[in-house]
Amino acid sequence: MTAPETIINLVEKFQRNEYIYKDSTQYDEENTKIEFINPFFEALGWDVTNKKQKAPQYKDVEFENTLRGGGGATTAPDYAFKIGREIKFFVEAKKPSVNLETDKDPAYQVRRYGWSAGLKLSILTDFETLAIYETTSKPDKNHNPKIARIAFYHYTEYIDKWDEIAHLFSKTSVLQGTFDNYVENHQEIQKGTSDVDDEFLKLIEQWREKLAKNIALRNTTLTIDDLNYAVQIIIDRVIFLRISEDRGIERYGTLQKILDKPDIYNNFCEICKRADKEYNSGLFHFTEEETNDITVDTYTLDLTIDDKIFKEIIKNLYYPNSPYEFSVLPLEILGQVYERFLGKTIRLTKGHHAKVEEKPEVKKVGGVYYTPTHVTKYIVKHTLGEAIKNKTPNEISKIKVLDPSCGSGSFLLQAYNYLLKYHLDYYSNLTRPPKNVIYTYKGNTYLTINEKKRILINNIYGVDIDPLAVEVTKLSLLLKVLEDQNKDQLEQQRTLIPERTLPNLKNNIKCGNSLISTDVYEKEYKTIDEPNMAHPFDYAKEFPSNGEFDIIIGNPPYVRQQSIKDMKPYLKDKYELYVGRADKYVYFFEKSLKLLKDNGYLGYICSDKYTKTDYGKKLRNKLSSKTTILRYNQCENVFNANVNTAIIILRKKEPKNNKIYINSNYYLNQKELTSSQWAIDSEKALLLKNKLLEEGIPIKKIKSIFINQGIKSGHNKSFILTNETRKKLITEDFRNKNIIKPLLKGKDVKQYHITNNGLYLLYIPWNFQINEYSSIKNYLKQFETELKNRAEVKLKKYEWYCLHRYASGYKEDFQKDKIIFGEIVQEPHFYYDEDNYYTDATTFILTSTSYNLKYLTAILNSNVLFWFMKKISGGFGINGVRYKKIDIMELPLPQNTYNKTLEKKVCVIQKLYKDLDCANNPNTQKDLQQRITILEEQINRIVYELYNLTDDEIRIIEDDLS
Repeated sequence: MTAPETIINLVEKFQRNEYIYKDSTQYDEENTKIEFINPFFEALGWDVTNKKQKAPQYKDVEFENTLRGGGGATTAPDYAFKIGREIKFFVEAKKPSVNLETDKDPAYQVRRYGWSAGLKLSILTDFETLAIYETTSKPDKNHNPKIARIAFYHYTEYIDKWDEIAHLFSKTSVLQGTFDNYVENHQEIQKGTSDVDDEFLKLIEQWREKLAKNIALRNTTLTIDDLNYAVQIIIDRVIFLRISEDRGIERYGTLQKILDKPDIYNNFCEICKRADKEYNSGLFHFTEEETNDITVDTYTLDLTIDDKIFKEIIKNLYYPNSPYEFSVLPLEILGQVYERFLGKTIRLTKGHHAKVEEKPEVKKVGGVYYTPTHVTKYIVKHTLGEAIKNKTPNEISKIKVLDPSCGSGSFLLQAYNYLLKYHLDYYSNLTRPPKNVIYTYKGNTYLTINEKKRILINNIYGVDIDPLAVEVTKLSLLLKVLEDQNKDQLEQQRTLIPERTLPNLKNNIKCGNSLISTDVYEKEYKTIDEPNMAHPFDYAKEFPSNGEFDIIIGNPPYVRQQSIKDMKPYLKDKYELYVGRADKYVYFFEKSLKLLKDNGYLGYICSDKYTKTDYGKKLRNKLSSKTTILRYNQCENVFNANVNTAIIILRKKEPKNNKIYINSNYYLNQKELTSSQWAIDSEKALLLKNKLLEEGIPIKKIKSIFINQGIKSGHNKSFILTNETRKKLITEDFRNKNIIKPLLKGKDVKQYHITNNGLYLLYIPWNFQINEYSSIKNYLKQFETELKNRAEVKLKKYEWYCLHRYASGYKEDFQKDKIIFGEIVQEPHFYYDEDNYYTDATTFILTSTSYNLKYLTAILNSNVLFWFMKKISGGFGINGVRYKKIDIMELPLPQNTYNKTLEKKVCVIQKLYKDLDCANNPNTQKDLQQRITILEEQINRIVYELYNLTDDEIRIIEDDLS
């Protein structure tokens, strides 16, 4: 691409008068922008000065935050280049007298902007030079300006290298995806990644720990709840005030000034008192304004906190110590940070010392995983977006949006943001918009703060069982109210409508247990004081419109049934979808459908197990027969957690032969969904599943194959022996050898091999005369005594027979050649056993009177059948499955019932695994593993051929499994 004439002229112009442009006394930054930088980017196709008269919110370029004010000492980026509303990159401008190649400050500044905003690239230029920085790594004021700089151009290179520059930063390239592809594939950018949310989380976690320890030390009468609230609300207030400074609401440096005064926390409290009068927010609420106002903060202003602690917090929030530029920090990032922050809690030791630790419920599920912004946007667009389409603001004011488990408020913030954009677009397109809803400032149009408050109070509602999460949701929403405002504008608006700046959200965002109503008190539930039963909540009493909502959105908690056993008596009485094994989100579906108005929209992202498991049958039936399902999207690894998730969008109305939009690429008729398993998958995957069923024969139709679960021993641990106990019993009476069998558990069974756990099973036949075997009798009695002494399960007289009862129907199967496999696995774990192992209930055994079991072991271990099982089973984690007999019986075996090559390869591979277990030399181990890997690949190729799969079909399987 040849450089346009504009660029050639600009280069020549700068060259002719370079000595003047580089003289700081004669030429400033503003002139540099107008004469050189603006035309430079116009040559790249950007409408820098909005000559096309686009609506303000859709302009190509947004100049330095025009609403900053209130005495701000820092600045926002000079230019934000956008596609629609999305910012793609920042440009920071300097005057030519600044040396961009060697000066640290400009580089630090542009990296702060880009990193805080979550951008990948940004530009620093004075026209004389142009530097491109990756802004994914955390900036440091001491960094050499070369760090994170991925390209540097002198103005004399612009003409020759114009193709390079335009290929990345021209508007056409950005629209065509070249910019995004470059970011995705550029190694330096990916290597430098240090997400702002991760770093900010580390920062506020440090604050929490230091504040908790200091407050507990200096304020010894505080309870655990008071301490947790105090630490949380102080952090919230600091963040609110500091963000307000950078956004021009508060005077810049307000917090910084108190660092030089004695008793810093007391001075901070004075700022908070002023904020109470200014904002009318629950965040600052120290004076009772109505009778019995329980939201008043009665004690945090009286706390004692050491100056050292507070000084460290505030000092590191200002330039140059702080890498954060709060004027551009997206509020969505704040929600993501807080979601994980709330996964920990403070506890007090007996000595009143504070310790921060993970919440028990979070520990069980392996951490907190926030909902990504693209998911919240998708759900809001297809629920709220559909509900308000073509409606007037007056009609929208009656629509109520609820998140019944709002956490840090990510869904509600997205819904509120959607409403704000809709209203701004609506009013901007009117010839004569109503008074006091929008205003224009320096050429841009904004909603007034009173209109933003009205929308928030009318439309947004949330509930969470965690009182601290409730406060965080309020904080995020209140900061959104203040977005695009500054102190001057707020004061001007208040002259028109005299009231305090922010709304009090105590009637919109509430603490409560969405699943438990106050009817819990009608019957005496023994576990009412358990955490899961806390904060009973009545929607009809707490919210207007009898607690009914037009839109319900969210990410309901996935808590396995073992973790909610204290709730089960109540859930069984009150929920029609109750199943003892059901996950918690099932009950959120039922509750939400009750709260949802007729024709209302529901949008959830949650575990997809309900589409396949037995416990999901009632829910599947209700959704497929009583609602109109609009969209269903499977989400691969959205939360980086051990769970498969899916988005479901539906309306509360009877289905009428409607089609469901599946995975954003094809439709499925809802009548095909029944209470049995939902076959929801990509169109290609569905076709492949059907082909496998056509090419194969389901195991359930093969009468010569038998599958049974391993032996269930219940609480009878006496039947499982260590090798030491086995030797002792055999020494005492050699006859005992006949009733002691080698035992495998599910975790011991691998693909083509097993690990020796050293355990044995005491297997007692029905006709076993216990009195003739004194050693066994004494052993069992001794075990019974131990149980009694430990106040555990009592061993009843002759209880050993229960073990035999479970296995009596297939005891001979354990003494045959068989295939053993585990119940819950992350990859296929089928082992051909000819050593007469017995197995416990975490395994299955497969025997056959006609099939070659070695051949069958290869088929079952193949990619084909593991992929098929993943598609039909309830799943277990991202890559794993749970083998249940009902699902195993559906597996389609090839029409060809034998393949000699596969039999031989299984013999070889199992022998290699045994050799590997005995090998000590690393080189030998490596050689054996390589041979095993090659054999596994060969087996998969043969199995693909048995099912007549094409290359494209093989790719579907391997891509899914990878």
